[in-house]
Amino acid sequence: MLARILLCVVLTGVRLFAVASAIAEVSVETELSDEAVYSKQWYEIAKTLREDAEDGKEMPWMEVEQNIEITDIVFDCPYLPPSASVPINAHSVRPADIKIVAALGDSITAGNGVRAETPLQVLFPNRGESWSIGGDQSLEEGVITLTNILRKYNPDVKGFSICGRTLDHPDSGFNVAVPGATNRGLSDQASDLINTMLTNEEIDYHNDWKIITLFIGGNDLCRSCRGDLFSPENYRDGVKAALDKIHTHVPRAIVNVQAMLDVTMVADLIHPGMEARCEELHWIECPCPMEERDSNGTVANGTLTLRERQLEYYNELEKLISSGVYDNRSDFTVVLQPHLRDQAPPQFPNGTYDMSFIAPDCFHPSAKAHQAFAFMLWNIMLTPVGSKPFKWNPADYPGYVCPTEATPYFYTNLNSPPPPPFVKT
Repeated sequence: MLARILLCVVLTGVRLFAVASAIAEVSVETELSDEAVYSKQWYEIAKTLREDAEDGKEMPWMEVEQNIEITDIVFDCPYLPPSASVPINAHSVRPADIKIVAALGDSITAGNGVRAETPLQVLFPNRGESWSIGGDQSLEEGVITLTNILRKYNPDVKGFSICGRTLDHPDSGFNVAVPGATNRGLSDQASDLINTMLTNEEIDYHNDWKIITLFIGGNDLCRSCRGDLFSPENYRDGVKAALDKIHTHVPRAIVNVQAMLDVTMVADLIHPGMEARCEELHWIECPCPMEERDSNGTVANGTLTLRERQLEYYNELEKLISSGVYDNRSDFTVVLQPHLRDQAPPQFPNGTYDMSFIAPDCFHPSAKAHQAFAFMLWNIMLTPVGSKPFKWNPADYPGYVCPTEATPYFYTNLNSPPPPPFVKT
């Protein structure tokens, strides 16, 4: 598995280090593009690790205790056929009606960290196993992605990524995620996605139904303590610019907007035996949780904590999407999927995090986390709006939610039943 990943993505490392070397001396983050900031971060990481190797320091082997195994959950949903005729309404689309998958985002959607065994290997994307669009292998072979679940209903779905390809490689499919991306680059990703789909001769752009998943905000939050560039309002505006462009140009689409996780816990994500290394990597990749920790959780008067800012990110998305601005066309809708808003890595009884969900850089999600993301996304897409949880509770979702003839559609703002009334106890 590791040899396959490294063979696929060696050119990514060459390109990124070339960019990083050119801008290594630049220190003002707001003057750099998202890609340049990301490249500079990894230049610093690689330089540190190389110095350690020259000094004879060895990296501890990644052995972590595991709490939950997503691959143990068997997909046992009966087959549900596609609609009798191709739907013309986004609110009556069945899983088997989906012909195309696509995704926008950052290094999480690019698959950085998936199957990595050392911090440096996190540099290489593994788009083929990315939770929302990866198309490597199958569920039976232990690769849980939204694509592989959809293949249970339509084996011919298009657009997925395979292998660990770079963004501009044809095998990346319609995965236009850019490592290091923030809200400010999302509109460009939307343009790239539209152009890539329009020029693809294997799909029927105007008639095929599409699932597009957008997940952005980790890099925004990680740098949000250093100015207003990543304020909740700017975050909303960046996401809105991308959604507006997709809404204007893409027919027959259901867009999942995935709520961003709280990054406050990043400071506590420590692999055993790597305490100093994780600390150093956190300061490079996601400094704001470290600054908040070192200030004992206090922030300047009038300044939001990271958790407060993350919740404001969510609130801005909720107001935008629930406004109905994207429900004025019958063949298009946007659904806010909230289930990661309050999510943290699972914990053991002693309160420590299950680090098998975290890549060796102590920051990115591991392959196991991607599997959990895909499992949760599928289930939440089949949960009515208004009843979707803000975090995953295994007791509430012990297995895959199955569409049936009685409830065959992906839930949207317009086809969801009213939530049950609140009863005070």
